[in-house]
This record gives sequence, structure tokens and C-alpha cells, in this order.
Amino acid sequence: MKEHSRGQTTDLVRLRILEDIRDGFLVPGAKLATEQLARRYQVSRTPVREALIRLEQDGLAESTPNAGCVLRALSLEEICDIYEIREALEGMAVERIVRHGVTPELVAELKETCRIRRREGADLRELEAGDLAFHQALCRHCGSAAIRGVIDNCLILSTIFSMLPLRAVSRRRLDGVTREHETIIAAMEAGNSRLARRLLVAHIAAARKRLARCASSGRVRL
Repeated sequence: MKEHSRGQTTDLVRLRILEDIRDGFLVPGAKLATEQLARRYQVSRTPVREALIRLEQDGLAESTPNAGCVLRALSLEEICDIYEIREALEGMAVERIVRHGVTPELVAELKETCRIRRREGADLRELEAGDLAFHQALCRHCGSAAIRGVIDNCLILSTIFSMLPLRAVSRRRLDGVTREHETIIAAMEAGNSRLARRLLVAHIAAARKRLARCASSGRVRL
């Protein structure tokens, strides 16, 4: 890992741990050993300890008397709560963006994320990356550091668990998600802030309900 300030290094270690959770390298119940993680990420133990404290604050890790810090699994209710936070804040964010004027650069960036998802032969990882890039672009341009910070954290947490239900969803439905993105972009280009907000909230709510259905039906395990 390159040289960074202490705070930046802690943030990067936290992101690397989240990536390892998403990729299945770290699974619920896994021991988060400071020394092993420091070696893996090529950093000192201090930023790893600080990153683990952050993960405990996020509710993703917990300290136990015998095993030390371990990775915990989020419940369906907790994951749905994260999606509901996204519904409220991302809806607010897109409305702010449209009211302040949508730049051609942002429109081009959003359309590129749709192109990634529509690429023939795109695998689940690319579909996930395109979806995350779409929402992150809106997050970056919302004009509020406070809103951006909360949304970004929720995006990371919800993305970790998105691959499980994604495997149970048909390609037709995945294409439908991309069309929802494109409809949101069209509303933004038209300058209709209320419609853009309504469409985005409905889009995230649909993902939350889809996740709940997949979990309750037993098609995926959280």
C-alpha cells in the first residue's frame, strides 16, 4: 500500500477489508486478526486496529472474549434499514443536483455506467460495478459533504451484500435495472427534479424489496 497519512491509511484499510468481505475472502465468523491483516495490506498494525474500530461502529465486526474481533453477519432487517437510508438521502441528493443544474460531464458519466451494464457478455461483477458507479456519481455531485459521507458509507455496505440476491435475479430483471437508471438520467436531463427523485427512490426501494423476497424465499442466505 502506498504512503498515505494515518487517516487516509485507515480509510484505505477499511475499504480493503470491505472488498475482501464482498469477494468472499472474509466470511461471517472470520477472526479479524490485526497482525495478519497488517501483513495482507502491507501496513502497520495501528491503521488496521483503527479500521476495525470503524467496522465495529458500522456494526460489521464485534469483539468477543475468546476470538477477539470477528466479522458478523448483518441481518435482513439491518440491510433493509441501510437501503431505506439510501432511499431518503439519495433521493434528496438527486433532487439537489437537478435543481442546481446537471452538467454534461455528469450525464456522460452516468450514461457510461449504463453502457458498462449493457455490454454484451458482462458478468455479475461488471453489472455490480456499473450499478455502484452510477450511485457513486450521484453521491459525488450532490453538493453536500455531510450527505455524501453518509450515502457513500451506505453504498459500500449495501454493495457488499448485493451479489447474493443478484445471482437469484434473471438477466431480464437486471436489464430492467439498467433501464431504471436510464429513465432517471432522462428525468435529470429534462430538469425534472421531483420526477428524478421519485424514480430514484422507487429504484432503490425495488432493490430492497427484491432482496427481502430472495431472502424470505430461501433462494439466498444472508
